[in-house]
Amino acid sequence: MLQQLTLMAGIWRATLALPAGELPFNFEVKNTDKTIIEIINGAERILVDEVTYHNDSVLIQLPIFDATINAQITATGLQGVFTNNTRKTNKEIPFSAIYNNPNRFVKPVIKPTYLGGKWQVTFSSGLPAQSSAIAIFNQNQGKITGTFQTPTGDYRYLDGMVSGDSLWLSCFDGSHAFLFTATYSDGALRGMFYSGNHHSETWVAFNNEEAQLPNPYNITYLKPGFSTIDFSFKNTAGNTVSLSDDYFKNKVVIVQLMGSWCPNCMDETAYLSPLYIAHKQKIAVVGLAFEKEGTLDYQTTQVNRLIKRYNITYPVLMAGNASKAAASAALPMLNGISSFPTTIVLNKKHSVAFIHTGFNGPATGNVYDLFTQDFEHKLKQLMAE
Repeated sequence: MLQQLTLMAGIWRATLALPAGELPFNFEVKNTDKTIIEIINGAERILVDEVTYHNDSVLIQLPIFDATINAQITATGLQGVFTNNTRKTNKEIPFSAIYNNPNRFVKPVIKPTYLGGKWQVTFSSGLPAQSSAIAIFNQNQGKITGTFQTPTGDYRYLDGMVSGDSLWLSCFDGSHAFLFTATYSDGALRGMFYSGNHHSETWVAFNNEEAQLPNPYNITYLKPGFSTIDFSFKNTAGNTVSLSDDYFKNKVVIVQLMGSWCPNCMDETAYLSPLYIAHKQKIAVVGLAFEKEGTLDYQTTQVNRLIKRYNITYPVLMAGNASKAAASAALPMLNGISSFPTTIVLNKKHSVAFIHTGFNGPATGNVYDLFTQDFEHKLKQLMAE
């Protein structure tokens, strides 16, 4: 019989082998009565508490997402594969990890160019898919963290380094694997963005402390002739929930269009869950979950994992498959859904008060702080009516 091996406690350096090179991230192993892993991205730590062993192998069920790391424990670390079951193609990426290595990127250490601040970004410049973003970078010598803020959400916590005029940033949240590279010259950052092994595009950025994105309250709106929305879907227990139910009567209503596969939805859920608990006498929150294709049982399982992780005590309804078209069809009184999440707030009479498209979470720092202050101010005004 093979000896049962376990992961050693401490900091590990992991890599996903992309066609363009390695995408690194760090995690910490803690062993008490069971093995706990924390994935590290800058200031963020993602708890992974479903770790099982079989002889010389470890299976890591990643949180919320239908994704796993299956690896052999070797004398030098881990060798295996990361599998994202929510993807139809390019599901697997080779994975490896080395124990007791706190480094993220292993690059030459050259006096770094200062790249901190706010940058106006264009992805796929000059192409039909061109899009705008704002980069927010914080740099301390060769260490750099930050994120990209877009009209529909942010890229969450990015962590990396600067060496000379070169930049590297990465993020791994258990499903999404992002790698950014760039070189600074002539006042601009020019580089590549890789999302796992299935997508890549160029990006260019210019320092601009005054950069702004479209107002997220103006992107999604009611069509002429409508003053409210309506919905009726089953919750995860199979019971139908409608806007006409007693739960919603005489309360300000927050309708969250979301999905368990969506990282920005995770950040919004982490915000809304305690907000609802604090104000549930005056507000009602409901999640409309648009899930990746699969059986209803599969979709419900994924939503229930999200509910458990974020202690969601408001109803989450199974609204359809994960597409903007499906969400737009479910709420035809709107001009269309362009982002998950999209958040619709109704007053006590259930007329639409405002609609917020996308969600820029805590990785955006002051942007997130200002949003929460403004959002809660708007809610208090509606609760006082």
